[in-house]
This record gives sequence, C-alpha cells and structure tokens, in this order.
Amino acid sequence: MVSISDKILLSASIQHAKYISEIFSLKKEVLKLCLHYSNLRSKSHKKQFDLDLAKINGSDIVKVQSINWFLKKSTKKTKKVKGEYRNIKTITKTDNFFISKFRLFPNNVNTINELTKQLNYFNTTRIGDLLIGKPSFLIKESDNYKLAFSKKQNTIITQQTKRLISFLFDYSEFSIKNSSMYSLNWGAYKLTDALGVRSCLYCNRNYTLTVTNCGEKIIRPELDHFFPQSKYPLLTLSFYNLIPSCHICNSNLKGKIPFELTTHFHPYLSSFEKENAKFTYEPKNPLAFFGDKRGLKLKIDTSNLLRNDNRIKKNIEIFKLDYIYNDYQDIVDGFINLQRKTNKKKIKDIYRNVFVDNAGKRWSYGEQELYELAIRNHYNPDDFNKKPLAKFEKDIAKELGLIKKK
Repeated sequence: MVSISDKILLSASIQHAKYISEIFSLKKEVLKLCLHYSNLRSKSHKKQFDLDLAKINGSDIVKVQSINWFLKKSTKKTKKVKGEYRNIKTITKTDNFFISKFRLFPNNVNTINELTKQLNYFNTTRIGDLLIGKPSFLIKESDNYKLAFSKKQNTIITQQTKRLISFLFDYSEFSIKNSSMYSLNWGAYKLTDALGVRSCLYCNRNYTLTVTNCGEKIIRPELDHFFPQSKYPLLTLSFYNLIPSCHICNSNLKGKIPFELTTHFHPYLSSFEKENAKFTYEPKNPLAFFGDKRGLKLKIDTSNLLRNDNRIKKNIEIFKLDYIYNDYQDIVDGFINLQRKTNKKKIKDIYRNVFVDNAGKRWSYGEQELYELAIRNHYNPDDFNKKPLAKFEKDIAKELGLIKKK
C-alpha cells in the first residue's frame, strides 16, 4: 500500500548485493575445492586440502559451514545444541571430510559433475542479477535456471542439488538474530535498518520497527517473500523479494498464498498513492457526523485509478484493508470535529498568536508544516512508511478539506 523512495531502495540494494555476494562467492569457492578433493584420500591430499583452504580469503565460519555441507547429519553422540551437521570446529580440523562414512553422498562422477555444473552456473554476473534484479527479471532468471537443470536426474543428484541451492541461498541463516555468517556486516536486521521502514508496507497500520541496543538485536519487521520460497528457491535472498511487513499481513493474512506480478501489487514498484487509490468515507445517515460508528462507512476508492489495475484490488482483498480500516471511525470523527471547530479566522488567530518566537518574529509555515503539527503524521508520500495510518489520515484530511486537494 505504501512504498519506499527510489533513493533508499537503491542505496540498500547496493549494500545487500555487496555483502551477500561476498559470502556467496566464498561458499562457492570452498565448495568447489571440496569437490576437487572429494575422491582423494591420502594424508598428502588431506594436507594439501588444508593448505589450499587456508589460501582462500574470507570468514572461517563460512568455510567451516561450507565443508560441513558435505557431511551427514550429526548422530546423537556428535550433535551439538544448535548444530545440524557433523561439527568441524576449526578450519584446521577437516578430518571428517575425508572419512567416507561421514559423507552425505557417494563419491561418484555423476554427482560431482552435476554439483560442479550448478556452481559454475552461478557466475558473478548472475549472482548480482539474482540479488538486486527487478521482480520481472527475477522471474525470468528463475525460469532460465529451471530450463537449464530440468532434465530427469538420478535421485541422489536431485537431492544434493536441492540442498546446494538451499545452502547457497540460505535465508534461515540470513534472517536469524545471531547469524554466524551474516551478523558482522549484513543480515535481516541490517537490511531493515537500511530501509528505514517503520510501518508495514502492505497495510500501513502496524509499526515495524528495527530496534537494536549496543549490538543486541531486539526486534525487526518480518520479511515477506513476495514470490514464495517453495516455488522460487533461487529468489530467497533477492532484495526485491524481501518486503518488510507486520506479522498480521505476512503470516495471518498472506500466509502461503502465492503472489505473482500479474495478480498482486508489489510495494517496491509503486504505491496506492501513485496509482490514485485513496481512502474515503460514505455517510449512511446523519448520525455518522455525531460519532455513530454504524452511520459511516470507510473504504478505499479504486474508481479513479491511473490504470485499470486489478492487482490493487487483489491486495485490498488479501490484506482485508476495507474491513480493517473501516474500524478507524474514531480518527475520522476527530477529523470531522476538527473541521467543524476550525474556520479561517481561528486559523489566522492561531497563526498570529502561536507561531511567534520569543523575539516576536513570526514563523513561516506552509501547508505541510501546519498539517504535520496538527495531525502529527507525515505529509510527504515518501514518508508514509515511517508511521502507521499516514496515507489514511492524509486522504481523509483532503476529503474533509482540511488540506488542499491536488
């Protein structure tokens, strides 16, 4: 419903691509090294593997997790509290990698070749495109990948390639509070902080604050995958597929409903404001103007959209915006009361007597400043995401003539 300015989107997307691609490249380099040594067993090979691994620049944590990707799930004896795979504690203790019974898959040529093809497919350019490409481009990239690897394959290969994608594009690691791979430079908290979104982009009703304290991560918005992870696993870390939203919209209302560009409205591409969808009210009877909730109907007017876009109507339906906003009668009552008690003379008196500093100099205020002082919400559409109900309140203020209709 509300969006983010192009300037902020550009800045945040550049940071996102920079840090995610660095980790992705490191994962890829270590995995390729592991594939190269996967059929080798001697002590000299083990020693050379460790030497080659040490030459790769980057986080030891990422290296360890990349090597662990090849190992079976931990047994009860070796499983750690938060460890999923057999633990390689340090980068110099890689013995488990060279023990056949610990390997997740057999060392056959077909498997190794297939995994190598997958890794080679994700070159630097393609990774950058997947991370910050626009939504329509992302869908094409996802389809191209499916076409490239759609042949029927051995069951073992299929399982491993699926695991490979989930590891390379690891959203769970990206999103958790104490991510070992992303915590220093990036991650979900850094992303939502860079976007500066303080209210849900889908409903603009609930706060979606990112709060930290001396490095402690406290709360952040949920990140909705506009394109579902189950259908588009390659897009789980794509910038334009991560939409800051509240829990109600993301989990309770949207849930697992599959969104597509052709059927649903993407908040990074436009906004209800830009498309001329606006909040309005219909009085059912005169009691509506005297606080009778049953006498007034609030709704989103889509009769004057700049284009006949059913996607907006679909978003309104999915997120129940007509029903939910109809419960904000008290805000409209307050605006109607303000309109009833305000006239030109009173505004002039307020301006003459209140907006004067201690030296008697009159402050110069335009409509935006006066609106934000009186309503205590944002006037500029680019700022609607910073506070709940910003678009709703401005639309109703226009409808009642408290500010000019443009």
